[in-house]
Amino acid sequence: MALEMKGEYVLPVQQSELWRLLNDPDVLAKIIPGCNTVRLVGVDCYEMGLKLQVGSVSGEYMGSVAIFDKQEPLHYVLTVEGQGSIGFMKGSAAFDLEAQGESESLLRYAGSAEVGGVVAGVGQRVLSGVAKFLAGRFFKALEKHIEEGRQKARDASAAKGESEAKDISATTDASATKDASATTDASATTDVFAAKDAAMAKDASGAKDGLTPKDASAA
Repeated sequence: MALEMKGEYVLPVQQSELWRLLNDPDVLAKIIPGCNTVRLVGVDCYEMGLKLQVGSVSGEYMGSVAIFDKQEPLHYVLTVEGQGSIGFMKGSAAFDLEAQGESESLLRYAGSAEVGGVVAGVGQRVLSGVAKFLAGRFFKALEKHIEEGRQKARDASAAKGESEAKDISATTDASATKDASATTDASATTDVFAAKDAAMAKDASGAKDGLTPKDASAA
């Protein structure tokens, strides 16, 4: 049974970052509905495991995913082959990325798939509805992942700002302490010189009166 799929979705992320996300196996494992594993097995080739429910039929697929015709960050073609307890599937889809301003991107997709086995028994209408539903879940999950990444960046920036503020405060306190210590030392030095000047003045006065410094001191 053949299925045709196409659509588009605007995502709140720059084109280059969207390209990176769509080529990251860890991200794909998180956002593909029913996916329980994505493992890199070669250049742009992955092994993937899926657990899906289509109508009253549910089961698992194990298969391979490969990326062709890459034109970073604009376009690539994704091919999928898999089989499992509920049948088999084989298909491909083209993805096109287009920048929308400075902070958004438009993702267009169009493809077809051949589905056979038990799962094909639910009928094309049900399969088409399920495919559309899964595509919607994929994009919602991708959008959520993008927002989570932004929140982590905001939290990291706030934590860095607090750390820098603490460092500035500590430096200011240390500088104030140093200045206070320097002022105290300067005051003590001034007192020493004042006392020394007073003693010298007293000695000079005694000498003027015909007394020796020792006598002047005694006087």
